[in-house]
Amino acid sequence: MPQLAGFTVTLLYGGFMTLNSEIGVGSYSVLVYLTQRLLWPLTRLADMTDLYQRSMASIQRVLDLLNTPIEITVKQEFDSKLDDVQVCISSK
Repeated sequence: MPQLAGFTVTLLYGGFMTLNSEIGVGSYSVLVYLTQRLLWPLTRLADMTDLYQRSMASIQRVLDLLNTPIEITVKQEFDSKLDDVQVCISSK
């Protein structure tokens, strides 16, 4: 957002100076061009920094999930007996 504000100020103030014949049209064009050449790499740097911070936060969440202890609780116990069970094994 600050990049957009800087570019807008350059356009407006430079345009005002050009209309008042304080600078030439060529100088104004060079000013706008150089402002773009300076601000867009800074915008890309800010985007990459934001992406890095998001990825680090995601990695931290995954590592926290992997470090969570596993707890298995049995809610119901069975008291059934297997008295009448027969096992039949046949070989062919």
